[in-house]
Amino acid sequence: MSTAADGRRRRTVASRTAILEAAERLFGESGFTSTSLRGIAAAIGMSHAGVMRHFASKGDLLLAVLQKLEPGSDVFALMAAPALPRDELLRLLLEHTANQKAALNLRMVLLGEATDATHPAHGFVRDRLELVEFELGLTMGTDGVDLLAVWNGLQLIHRYVPSIDPVTIGMRHADAAAPPAGAPAATIIAPLKHGAAATPVTRRAQIVAAATRAFSRAGYRSTSLRDIASELGLSHTALLYHFPSKESLLEAVLDERDRDESLPWSIGDGPLDYLNGMYLQALHNVTEPGLSRLYSTLASEATDTRHPAHDYFAQRYLRFHAALARVLVVLGEQGLARDDLDAEGEAWALIALWDGLALRGFYSADGRGLPERVRSRINSLLRVHISSTDITVDQDRARRPDRVVT
Repeated sequence: MSTAADGRRRRTVASRTAILEAAERLFGESGFTSTSLRGIAAAIGMSHAGVMRHFASKGDLLLAVLQKLEPGSDVFALMAAPALPRDELLRLLLEHTANQKAALNLRMVLLGEATDATHPAHGFVRDRLELVEFELGLTMGTDGVDLLAVWNGLQLIHRYVPSIDPVTIGMRHADAAAPPAGAPAATIIAPLKHGAAATPVTRRAQIVAAATRAFSRAGYRSTSLRDIASELGLSHTALLYHFPSKESLLEAVLDERDRDESLPWSIGDGPLDYLNGMYLQALHNVTEPGLSRLYSTLASEATDTRHPAHDYFAQRYLRFHAALARVLVVLGEQGLARDDLDAEGEAWALIALWDGLALRGFYSADGRGLPERVRSRINSLLRVHISSTDITVDQDRARRPDRVVT
């Protein structure tokens, strides 16, 4: 009897383990919302009913996966280990996290997908961010918020630009010293006012606006054209008249986002104008949380090379990096950047900081917020300072983010 019972227990444990491993992998590849219990069952050759015997719902399965991940992450154990040199400990932490590929994929997907407070993983992601930030600050003697934001941003970028080395760039970012004391402030052009965003007046514009809201809430994969049509009180056929496919609608949504994010650079084409403009865009994004959520949700979802927006984000990262690295090189040539500046690496780190902080903003309020943290990081690279300001942006005077400054 005991032998038979032991056999059943082993089979039960083996089945549960197989389900959890498949769920971790599939949630990490396609996200929670787009993965079904039937898909997980098919991946391991089990019936849907067989999976349901272990987990009553997809939400229960997700929580079990997350509970399984935390004890084995070893991140906190590493930080609590006997004293190590700071650089050695940081490298161990970064390398360990990077090597936990399935767990890292899942955390990165959920970081972008669970931004809505109603998502079953929202509380988990929020609590983990706060705990890791606190432990990093305590252990590394630095700002845990910025360090974790850069790391999360680098991991996201790495999924589009595999040639970058997140560990090396993360180390360099953490080693950067504070801004030189007494550096003069760079002049910012006077604020330019703009009014509230215009209400879409054409049917096509209304569809794009509705799709933006829907993709921001649930992602591209989990949103159907029928969902968008229903929100507008349209028939599916009427929507198809304007957009023959979901891919064409996604393209229009991204084009509209790019028009809004024609970065509000200060008047002038110099490299300091470019960096001023990054700060102004960060301020502007605070007033447009919907577009920020759209970008964060899609960027996290489209890491799969089969996603129709994957190439859009890959090319965008490359263009933005090329422009920003060129700006930093020019500032170095003009004697306005620090002598030890690594323009290529710092450009990636600054982009990563931006993306990591944008994602973090959906989970935790921060008195400094993205704009001031980005400004502080920019100033740490320069011999001059960009001044803090409360500014609004005139969209008619905006410039594109990917132009190369010469």
